[in-house]
Amino acid sequence: MSSAMYDLLRDIFTAYGYEVSTSFDFRTGDDMLIVQKGTEKMLIIFSRDGSYYDVKRMEEMVRAQGGRGLLVTTASFSPDAQSFAEQNGISLWDRAGLEAEIGRVFLAKVEGRTPDLELGAPETPGIISDFFAFDTDSTGPIEESGDSTGLSLQLRSLPVNISKQNAMLIAGDNVGRIERAMLKFIPFWQYRYRFDQRKQYKSKTLSLSGDGFGAVNALSGENKFVQYEAQDKAQIPDGNYEVIESTISKEKARQIALREIIKEHTKCVKVNEVAGEALIFENKHFKPDPDDISIELNLIYLPVWMMKGLARSIEIDAHDGRILSRAMDSDAEFV
Repeated sequence: MSSAMYDLLRDIFTAYGYEVSTSFDFRTGDDMLIVQKGTEKMLIIFSRDGSYYDVKRMEEMVRAQGGRGLLVTTASFSPDAQSFAEQNGISLWDRAGLEAEIGRVFLAKVEGRTPDLELGAPETPGIISDFFAFDTDSTGPIEESGDSTGLSLQLRSLPVNISKQNAMLIAGDNVGRIERAMLKFIPFWQYRYRFDQRKQYKSKTLSLSGDGFGAVNALSGENKFVQYEAQDKAQIPDGNYEVIESTISKEKARQIALREIIKEHTKCVKVNEVAGEALIFENKHFKPDPDDISIELNLIYLPVWMMKGLARSIEIDAHDGRILSRAMDSDAEFV
């Protein structure tokens, strides 16, 4: 099926005036087409079921090789696949779109002209609000979203991009048949830090400055320098979810963040000094002063699918589909 599909896509883009070549991505194991016209380059892969997982792989290929991405399916794309594609500039052709392209090419051939490709890049929706413009104590009750497929939770959280069905598909290769799935919201202390200092040692003056983001897992205390972009409400696919309570206080998270920021921005500098006729070299470590580091912290949540199989459980990031290598929740096993 895929061979015939790639032959069809080759004919379509050849008709549009593109140079078409076949490639193989050894990292993902995907066949793909590379179509080029002048400076324009596009990567094309075929998806059997239009899943989020295929769109995510397409985005990774584009990030690694450059150009644009087009994913084609003879089925239809799931809502989370469409959402992720819109956010990352990936173009999608479902069955109806593919049939329209075939008809457009065939009609142009009959009329003896070259067809024009209508493939506008999807716009990225402005769904992320200002990161620090919220009250961490504003968690409220569940609200009906108006969409019969889920609920809206008043919770500062990363969006849930992975449906339960696609999470089960991702987990199935690792745990076999899924006995139960639950969406858990894991608390993180997201922070922004700033400092600008000058250090003096003998004749050496050094400027130390920092302006960045990080997050402390509010259960394990693990720190990462990352900027999570959260929304004011979380869309819940179904009613089977749990919001995990933080076990690390805001002040404790501040101490962890401060320790890691100092470690991250410590510099080792070689200092040269002349003593008499001798030139002395010395390695000196310069650290930011903790009292001069400004840290703003707010509590946010990361959605994680907990999948329980017959032999083991697995955790999948419900925001980007990654299989997590270590448990986010100390109570990962559930009944």
